[in-house]
Amino acid sequence: MVSEELWKKEKQQLGEILGFDASVPEEMLYSLLEDVNYRQHVFVSRNVPHFLEHLRKHPTVSELSMPQKQAKDEMKQLIRHYETVIPSLMRKEKYQIRYGKYLEINERRGESCRSCNMVQPDDFREVYMDYNSTTMLSPGVANVMKAYVEGVYGFENPGSITVQGDYAAELVQKARREVAEVIHAEPEEIYFTGSGSEANNMAIKGIALQHLERKGHIIATKMEHSSVLETVCYLEEIGFSVTYLEPDGEGRIEAMSVAKAIREDTILVAVMAANNEIGTIYPVQEIAEVCERAEVPFLTDAVQAFGKIPLDANRMKFTMLSCSAHKIHGPKGIGALYIRKGTKLIPLVHGGGQERGLRSGTENVGQIIAMGTAAREAAENMEEDRRKLKSLTKKLSDGIQREVPDAVFFGPGKNRLDGMLSVGFPGISGNRLIRNLNQIGICASAGSACSARKKAASHVLKAIGADNSNMAVIRFGMGRFSTEEDVQYVLRYISQVLAVSRK
Repeated sequence: MVSEELWKKEKQQLGEILGFDASVPEEMLYSLLEDVNYRQHVFVSRNVPHFLEHLRKHPTVSELSMPQKQAKDEMKQLIRHYETVIPSLMRKEKYQIRYGKYLEINERRGESCRSCNMVQPDDFREVYMDYNSTTMLSPGVANVMKAYVEGVYGFENPGSITVQGDYAAELVQKARREVAEVIHAEPEEIYFTGSGSEANNMAIKGIALQHLERKGHIIATKMEHSSVLETVCYLEEIGFSVTYLEPDGEGRIEAMSVAKAIREDTILVAVMAANNEIGTIYPVQEIAEVCERAEVPFLTDAVQAFGKIPLDANRMKFTMLSCSAHKIHGPKGIGALYIRKGTKLIPLVHGGGQERGLRSGTENVGQIIAMGTAAREAAENMEEDRRKLKSLTKKLSDGIQREVPDAVFFGPGKNRLDGMLSVGFPGISGNRLIRNLNQIGICASAGSACSARKKAASHVLKAIGADNSNMAVIRFGMGRFSTEEDVQYVLRYISQVLAVSRK
């Protein structure tokens, strides 16, 4: 019989894994090692305390029959197995409790996800690969928001002339400085909005409303976010003229194209800093210089780029720049618009004159100070994040090419946002693949999350001439908290998920 001393550490370790207050009793340990059925019963009852206690009191083996060396080896394998499988199942159970009813929605719509039950990871983990859609709050931002809700920062109106109002106003001003510092602007050039989309609307309509009598000409690219395209389309409907610049096959727009499109009646140029679906980074400095020479205001939608790549308002000379907190680990529902000093806009919201008359309404102090914190953290982490994401993106790209040879990659090889990868998988429905990835804990998106529920073909892929009629196009987006383990998990199961999705 194996001595108690030999098993002391292992019994204690196994007891902790199974949730006992003490080490596993010796005869229970013998039963686990020699009785496969008993081992299975213990495994499946780990979350049923009364049944587990019953098994503890009624072991099936009273002493070991296997040699001591074999028992020792079996014990180590058993512990390793439990240490791997039990945490995996606990993560999976937690995931299914939270999202289970949503995973079944497609079945009710007639698009079953049951086939993916064939893929059963023994190391289940939740992997978030949709950072370009939105990001989780950073611990620093979460602490700031918690402190605000609990009254640490007060609840006063920044417009009040009380000392409490002055305190709230200073908090808003501090956040304004933190956002401004990311792009080397002056605090007075930052105007808080309710979102990046609102910031784009404020900029475009704020310029256009000055030209209602004679209308005018607007230049935008076919790659722009819907908050830009829908706005200029609306203006086109009421009489403005719009030129939509065509990108090349990798989504690029050259400054020369902008220069050629500018007319005498051009009132605005809108070109994003980085594309939200394929990651193309645009030459906004060169475009801004073209616009400055032509004395035409230039708006760059930097919602995807802000805090991720260097942007300098003084050097790059853009007239306006939009950004949003929830792309940089801040809260949703708060954005900002940079407006260069001397630029005139017509306000969209009239009222009490907040945000220096451009956006009336009592300031959302808690969200604003949270955005300031997120902006400061983004600037502090920018270089480290870029280095890490460049490495992770290459590993994911190389791995997909190895595991899925017929995969199609969209976007440029260079001058692309680190962390973003747009990949087409032939012969699969995009929605089904997204849901099947969800089944094993992987969250990614089909192009832009802003328009994913519209069931329309991606205007970005259409603009670059991509034939995605018979493929699922998945945007993998990584960020500050992504890990190499996340990438390896995706690569470990992507082929299996594709196989069952094609069925």
